[in-house]
Amino acid sequence: MLVVFWLIFYAVSSLVLGILSLLITWIFTKKQRKLKMFLSFFTPALVIGVFSGTVVVSTTIASYFTGNDIGFGDAWYTNLSDNYQLMSIDLPENGCIKDKNGENDLSSVTMVELVNNDTVIGKTYDSFFLLDMKRDSVAVFTRYAELKAHVKPHKVNLVTNNEFYGKKRIFTDVIALIAAFILTTIVTTLFWFIPLKLIKVFLSKFRSPAKTV
Repeated sequence: MLVVFWLIFYAVSSLVLGILSLLITWIFTKKQRKLKMFLSFFTPALVIGVFSGTVVVSTTIASYFTGNDIGFGDAWYTNLSDNYQLMSIDLPENGCIKDKNGENDLSSVTMVELVNNDTVIGKTYDSFFLLDMKRDSVAVFTRYAELKAHVKPHKVNLVTNNEFYGKKRIFTDVIALIAAFILTTIVTTLFWFIPLKLIKVFLSKFRSPAKTV
């Protein structure tokens, strides 16, 4: 379903932007108008396609090193450690923490905080928890005050699953966007430069005066 939606969006946006680009080129261009109109019509499709494709590939590669999912679909996850992941399907506020074997250690997780890279504290629908990822042990508390007392002097700063996931994805998203911007700029520049350069060389060659002997 997501692929079908993307294809429809790609086709419609490319067509609309292509027509607008073609009209603008027709109005403001005099030299090599036909060629530039042709290039301008297909430029939006090229830009959207290359940018989107690069984002998908870059995100996939970056996710391998960062431990985050690729950012598409209903399910998402991010590594808490080498052995634990925070995961969610459909609803980010209904998360779960699973170990490397895929076993569900904690469910109905709504808020989390990573402490010293070896401990996760958080909140579920009806309780609070502390997961010691080194010892693979979980402590459950019925009151927030109990959790605070257990982690003193650390100041508890729980955030929603969505916020935690977003912060973990920043590096992946920035790398993907930078790579997409650079590659799209290079491809678009070449898409315009090569045809225009070839036409210029071709015209200069055949318009040059014949040499007299």
